[in-house]
Amino acid sequence: MAQRGHGVTLVTPHHKRRLFPATAAIEGRLQVFYSPGWTSVRLRRGGFSLLDMLYKLWTVLKLDFDVLHVTCGHRPAQLIPALAARFLKRRPIVDEWWEWYGSGGRAELSTGILGRLIGMYDCLLELPMKSVYSVVIAISSKLKDRLKENRHVYVLHGGVEVDHLRPGEKGAARQQLGISEDLFLIGLISVGRAEHNDVLPFLLAFRQLALSEPRLQLFVTGEESYIREEFLERQGGTQVIYQGWLDLEQYNLYLRACDVFVLPLSNVPRNLGRWPHKIGDFLYFERPIITNPVGDFIELFSGKRIGFLCENKPYAYCELITRLLRRRQTLSLACSDSWATAQELSSDKRLDSLLAIYREVCTKGA
Repeated sequence: MAQRGHGVTLVTPHHKRRLFPATAAIEGRLQVFYSPGWTSVRLRRGGFSLLDMLYKLWTVLKLDFDVLHVTCGHRPAQLIPALAARFLKRRPIVDEWWEWYGSGGRAELSTGILGRLIGMYDCLLELPMKSVYSVVIAISSKLKDRLKENRHVYVLHGGVEVDHLRPGEKGAARQQLGISEDLFLIGLISVGRAEHNDVLPFLLAFRQLALSEPRLQLFVTGEESYIREEFLERQGGTQVIYQGWLDLEQYNLYLRACDVFVLPLSNVPRNLGRWPHKIGDFLYFERPIITNPVGDFIELFSGKRIGFLCENKPYAYCELITRLLRRRQTLSLACSDSWATAQELSSDKRLDSLLAIYREVCTKGA
């Protein structure tokens, strides 16, 4: 937005504990302020830091602006400043809703006393607090459908951000990496213990297929301890490529070397309310995507050649991957619409939609 000439002030907690606020950067029309915070990262990032809330409230009352945009808008560090902006400064307020927090969502995964208390808070206030916002921007239609009164809710899926991506020819990438053209390489990106229930059916299928198909290889990135335990030790370290942390050049090389990407998702409320950002990366690299008929992905894949939907069960993955191994020459046809779909979901188009929402809400007022 700042590159388009709009003034943007970002107020966010620092990743380190600090008692005093700080100005991180002022570049052109973009200002970044770090609020103070002496609580744990979980509370600061989660929107429960008292110092963070007070600093944001003070900033809202001090600055002049046209619209206030928050994320996780039912949490107090965002909610209280937003209410001040609407009722004291008479400014429109926008809440970006990018996850299913309450009953059935993140609250179900909460552990420990603090986690359960946060889960109870989310169950109680996530949905009612959406009504105080001028506009709510939901990342999926399933989130919007949770509200009975949702005329003020817009659906904007996550954009495809291409600044860090370098698509290219598979053969050249494999030659640089020393990976044989005969191998069938599946990419599984950014996995960890939090995604274990989603990933497990695919992982079981891969273990079974690897026993009889030596050409099958898996490139995986994510949480190191989880990958070492579930992929390397149990798999015996064979047919799995894990390189630890990769710089952008190496990361792009490995993505270019993949035949297909896999994005396992269980059909649970938490996933219905998500739009995994990596789907955009996969589309931009023009490789078939294997995922599951969950949430808005059903509509995304409908009538488009961008990959394959299958049940998130071991037998379904086994059948599909076995079929693809036999028909590798047709893989390019299975993703012939990937580039066009990536352009439809580009961050530039998402920004166009966001600016249109801002203009509309500013016209209507708080």
